[in-house]
Formats: sequence, structure tokens, C-alpha cells
Amino acid sequence: MAKRTPVVNLTKEDIERMERRTKAMEVVHDKDYEIFKADLKDGKCNYKYYVLNGTEKGNTHGVDSEHVAEEALPQAFKKLNVHFAAICGAFNFSKIEIDDIDKFHEHDLTALYEVTGFEMGGTIDTPKIKLVGSAYMDVARTRIEIKTKNITLDALAGYKWYNELLQASKDCQLEVALYKEGYYVPVEDEDAEDERQGDLFNQAENGELVDDLAAGKVE
Repeated sequence: MAKRTPVVNLTKEDIERMERRTKAMEVVHDKDYEIFKADLKDGKCNYKYYVLNGTEKGNTHGVDSEHVAEEALPQAFKKLNVHFAAICGAFNFSKIEIDDIDKFHEHDLTALYEVTGFEMGGTIDTPKIKLVGSAYMDVARTRIEIKTKNITLDALAGYKWYNELLQASKDCQLEVALYKEGYYVPVEDEDAEDERQGDLFNQAENGELVDDLAAGKVE
């Protein structure tokens, strides 16, 4: 018996999200800049990039964004957590041997570490990354901030899982670039909402709001 193809029911929001990602990806494909620093806080991403071509070649720009990121961006950051934990010595201290770092993304020790920022450096041939985040301290029942030194992403650096970390960092750079090009949660029409609130205020002043509420005209 032939296998049935699973039916995926996409909502209007799903389709719009896919369209925004596709549109952003088209722009990113031909981008003339490189994301080298990003920080994620409260769902919003601040980032820095340097220009690769044109009259601004070599210049850097920073953006403090007010847009809430789509889930893909924090998920990309989350892939850095296991490396953060390993670099901080969490597995070594617990005498846990790692045969494949990708098997430890959901490990209990990994869950204690959270990356909130990264900064790329070095050269094309010898890239480096600096991770910023926090670790949960069970005794103190609080999180402490941690910044790693620059970690060289090659075989001579001493970090065994440099290839996986390099790929994870590239995934983060891609998601931040997509965010820069408009792949984030759409902002509601604030002007329309302000206008609605203004109408309700005027109705309240004129004594019309009570009648409308009683009639079920106002949600």
C-alpha cells in the first residue's frame, strides 16, 4: 500500500510568514553586508554589520530594533547553548563524555546555559566567535552573566566541536540578516488602534459609549 502524503493545514498567518521569509531571503541572497554582532533580548534583536562593497565598503552600522523576531531567530541562538555549556566546562566538570555535540542540545546541563549574543571576528580563513550569555547557579538560584574569550574556529584552536559551532554561528548570522530584511513579527497598525481608542474616548465623553456597550457594539 502506498504511503499517504501527510496533509499540512496552513493558516493565513503561516502563509504570510512564509512569504515574508521568502522575500527576505531573496534580498539576503544578494546582500552586500555581513552581520558580525547581535544581541537578543525580550524577543528583539540589536545587531551590527559591516558593508562589503560600494562607497561605504568597510563601514559598520548598528541597529537597535523594536521589532519582535520570528521564532526561527531565537531557535538559531538556542543552537549555541550547547557550545556555550561545553566551552564553560559544564560537561567536563560533570565528567560527561561527548561523542556527538548535536546529541546534547536538550541535555539538562545545556538547559542551564543561555546565549543572548555573539560577536564574530578573525578572518575568512580563521574566523573567531565570542559568546555572551548566562548560566543558572543552583545554589544562588540566579543567573550569572558570562562572556567567553574569542574562540578560533579551526582545528588548531583546541575546541573539538569548532565545525558545529561555526555552522551554528552562520545560521545565526543568516537569521539576523533575514530579520534585518523584514522577517519579523508584523507590527499592528498603531495609527488605526489609536484612532479607535480616540473614538471610544469621544463616545465616552458624549455619553454614547454606555449605550453602545449595552447594545454589544463595542468589543
